[in-house]
Amino acid sequence: GRRSRAAPARLARLLTAQGRVALLQYLRAAGGYDAAVSLFATELDRFESSGAMALGKDSRSNTAALSQLRKLCGRLFLQIGRYDDAEKVLLLALTSDREIQGEASPEVGATFALLAETLRSSVSACHSLQERYANALRGVAYARQSLSIRRRCFPPASPEIAAALHLLGYHSAEYANGAQATSYLTHSEVALRRGGRPFP
Repeated sequence: GRRSRAAPARLARLLTAQGRVALLQYLRAAGGYDAAVSLFATELDRFESSGAMALGKDSRSNTAALSQLRKLCGRLFLQIGRYDDAEKVLLLALTSDREIQGEASPEVGATFALLAETLRSSVSACHSLQERYANALRGVAYARQSLSIRRRCFPPASPEIAAALHLLGYHSAEYANGAQATSYLTHSEVALRRGGRPFP
């Protein structure tokens, strides 16, 4: 049923690179992106209106489940080009992650990375140079936050650091500073080679 498919552990797997095949399988079962967004919007409404978030020992697990629902919904919005909706729901997820994980946690760093990916995709769909520049600046800021947090959580030669450097390098190359981009991308390659594992 819908509730079992929306279990936090399953959502966490769907949000990783290794879970992309599982995400495609889920979308097939749900009936496509639009149906999946509707399904998770219903789940979000259920969590937010239940009142269980504020009650006793289950409050933390409910907040974690709500955050994962928001992130998956944000990723689905991203895939169908609803960038503003994706950013809004991911910012809500970021608030939840900060509440339950702490400001400088791997989960918060990962959510900032999702936000940076969203803004990277949204820039090409902007209708004016002013809008494009504003979105690019927000994307750079999100990418820098992700890198800063991951540097506190992971060793330098980790795939998490490499992914954050690569993301910031991409943003810098396209919308900010080409010289900085080269540095970020070079350091990303070095970290990835030394770590011996692919991006998370």
